[in-house]
Amino acid sequence: MVTEEASLNVNGLLERVMTDPVALVERILHEVLDQLAQKYAFGGDGGEPPEEAIATALGNRLAQMIVSEDASAAAERAATDNHREELTEYEELVDRNTALATALGACDCWGQHVDCLICHGAGGPGWALPDKRLFGSYVHPAVRAVTERDAELAGALRRNEPHRKESGDV
Repeated sequence: MVTEEASLNVNGLLERVMTDPVALVERILHEVLDQLAQKYAFGGDGGEPPEEAIATALGNRLAQMIVSEDASAAAERAATDNHREELTEYEELVDRNTALATALGACDCWGQHVDCLICHGAGGPGWALPDKRLFGSYVHPAVRAVTERDAELAGALRRNEPHRKESGDV
């Protein structure tokens, strides 16, 4: 049974062969001449008839083309997969940017583009009312963390101050 992938490989090979059959014949003949030159160099008999050398060269060339076709198809699939992953990552970043801008009451362009059709460059944080739910998800935890850190620093500073007596002496 011939699989669809194998059928596609053979079809692709035939398309490549038929687009420039003369070039294929030239490459095969060049390969055959190289192999014959190596086998029959210095007056040796090469061990096989020239017809077999030609058949071997032809088979090798076709095998290289099939392997090349498989490799290029695999590379194309990998590139498509990478593009799909990059597109997904980009869409996630756009969605995150929109959510954060909405949480801060900013335009999606953050007021950075005077040609923006929505804010004309005025849409920085606070440009619109922040979305309460998104503010609670993105901004409130960050504000709480900064406030807690500031409180810890203030407490550490108070603990490290020398105690003064009422008279002001240490």
